Amino acid sequence: MELSENEDESDGNEDIAVSDGELDGGEHNSTIGSDNEEDDIDNAMEVSGSQLKAKEEICGWEELQEQIKSDLEEAHKRHETLTHMNKLLILRNFAMLHIKGTR
Repeated sequence: MELSENEDESDGNEDIAVSDGELDGGEHNSTIGSDNEEDDIDNAMEVSGSQLKAKEEICGWEELQEQIKSDLEEAHKRHETLTHMNKLLILRNFAMLHIKGTR
């Protein structure tokens, strides 16, 4: 579509603000919604029951290494994906290195 020199390129939406931050005659307030947003997140966490809970028992690295070893055996029996097996191997190696580094 070609425009002649006399045609306006505007499509008639002159009422649309130029910037999203342009509120109340051009004043910009960056704190608008920050409290409401935080309250919304808190409310969503309460409704979904997704509160962060501290674990009651923290196990040692040796116990973690044994758990990962048994998880690897079970994953092999269940024919888990290679990605899952690799994740367990990485965790096992990390635990082993941590144990060796702390002795």
